[in-house]
Amino acid sequence: MLVGLLLWWRPSSELVRSPAGPLKITPFATEEGWKGYPRFAPDGERIAYQWRGSANDNLDIYVKALGPGSVPLRLTDDPADDILPVWTPDGRQIAFVRRFQNGAAAIYRVPSMGGPERKLVDREGALAVGAGWSLLPFSWSPDGKTLIFSESKTPDGPARIV
Repeated sequence: MLVGLLLWWRPSSELVRSPAGPLKITPFATEEGWKGYPRFAPDGERIAYQWRGSANDNLDIYVKALGPGSVPLRLTDDPADDILPVWTPDGRQIAFVRRFQNGAAAIYRVPSMGGPERKLVDREGALAVGAGWSLLPFSWSPDGKTLIFSESKTPDGPARIV
């Protein structure tokens, strides 16, 4: 209780730290079409994101280097939507979810500089539960050997971590 009282009493100026300077807002991907879910590469030099492309068709995974004049590199071209890119910790691969028209989904990976993709695992059951909470996001372990995600057999059923 004494610690709580001391924290409450401490002047607010000591608790709030100002940023080093104003944030710099810089347009990154200005090509036409809807883009989303941007993720920095571990080295901070590239961004992976999902984009409908200039034709505004299905979502695919793209990578673009930082800096002026960089051009997006399209990593996937399947007719199904490819979404939620996630870099492996070493930055050499990008995992993503392929969402099929029949409602099924699978997790794939592709080299971050382009190349053949590989299916890692099929997702089971619903892609969202309850009030629309998505079960799609996933994460790599720090050593890049383990992938963790959630899934549920039904939209109203319990979700599990796999």
